[in-house]
Amino acid sequence: MQKVLDVWAKCKHPNLLQLIRQETFQGRPVAVYGRLEYGGIQPYLKHHPEADPYQLSAQICEGVVYLHNNGIIHGNLKGRQILVSVDGVPRIQLSIETSTTIVDAGRGLGNIRWTAPKLFMLGFKRTLASDVFALGMTILESIIRDIPYATMPPDCSLSQIITAGVLPSRPIEIIPDNHAGNSVWGILCECWSHRPDDRPAAAHVRDFLLTVSQASGGPVLKLVVSEGTTMQDLVSHFEGRGLMNYTNLLQETDITAAAPYSDTKLANVYKVQLSNQQWVAIKCVKHVTPYKNIKV
Repeated sequence: MQKVLDVWAKCKHPNLLQLIRQETFQGRPVAVYGRLEYGGIQPYLKHHPEADPYQLSAQICEGVVYLHNNGIIHGNLKGRQILVSVDGVPRIQLSIETSTTIVDAGRGLGNIRWTAPKLFMLGFKRTLASDVFALGMTILESIIRDIPYATMPPDCSLSQIITAGVLPSRPIEIIPDNHAGNSVWGILCECWSHRPDDRPAAAHVRDFLLTVSQASGGPVLKLVVSEGTTMQDLVSHFEGRGLMNYTNLLQETDITAAAPYSDTKLANVYKVQLSNQQWVAIKCVKHVTPYKNIKV
């Protein structure tokens, strides 16, 4: 326990539970840390059904990325190990399994649902990759608001099922069979790859989740704008969210030069009446650069 406290004392990150100080109780070292409103992600999501599980999971990933960047293996990642503040900030609590070295997994395998397959085998050790497996299960836990393998019958041997490579069943009503849903399920399956070397880094998982948000019909992918983003990308993105594409109507309209309706440093805005008598605003940039082209 003292080794864990020494590691914990050096950790400073908004998504890690802050250790206030170390104390001794009945001759043993104990941790003193601040109380948070919710003692796990499940209680938080139960009281906040409107919370976005993808953004919550992205913050959890931030904490794991910090640990891994500092050579720290959490070793016991799961929803109950993540406390949540009243304003929805998750903070990972370190555990007795946390270590700065690859350690044997012969003890502490009580949290079977989050345990990587090879940890059930004699001689295999906890690694950054086994953390990523648990991270994937924790993300699933956030999305479905239930424990992994929740639909498995109570009399089944979960350790044998996980060792055999059987993944949790996909909840189609929550992670639907569409582009966004398939992308989410794909990254989770990568986290659960049977071969540890095939699992992504926690930073990669975080970067993906930052592009996802929760909508009424399931996850949706955000548009990440870069210099490689084309006008067609923007149009497709906005059309997919129910916005009108005026391209054809603009081509049918006889647009004549006129004074701009609005004149700014970066662009002119023109007021144009379409062939269907609808008025629209057209924004034209003044300087052609990759960044400003995206702003059209």
